[in-house]
Amino acid sequence: MKRLSAIAEPKISDNAGAAVIGLHFADGNREDVEIERDKIEDLLRAILATCKALGDRVPNERPLPQTAPVDAIAIPAGELATVTDPAGGVWLILRVGSLDVSVFFPVKGAANALAHALLHPRTPPGVH
Repeated sequence: MKRLSAIAEPKISDNAGAAVIGLHFADGNREDVEIERDKIEDLLRAILATCKALGDRVPNERPLPQTAPVDAIAIPAGELATVTDPAGGVWLILRVGSLDVSVFFPVKGAANALAHALLHPRTPPGVH
């Protein structure tokens, strides 16, 4: 097994059908991996599932409100929508380039907190 030490910025193919990502390994080797457009979603699902599994084993101890935007992964969403789930809760859907990412908020209180945060950033709920 190779230990990953760095990841190079992706290069997009001329026809935008794939991206090439350079993987740098601890032994000094580099390997370029081509990911076709329809496999990027699969790769993202695998990475997010890994984040979830690691967080279940060793949770982040810092309270989320103390996380500065610079400390989080920025998602450059070009579009944003919300969809009410028939079973309750709300889906937040972000379009990142050509990929749609959804976040589920299972309870109305979480959806209300989201709405407040979007309308009044860095203002506590109840204060307008």
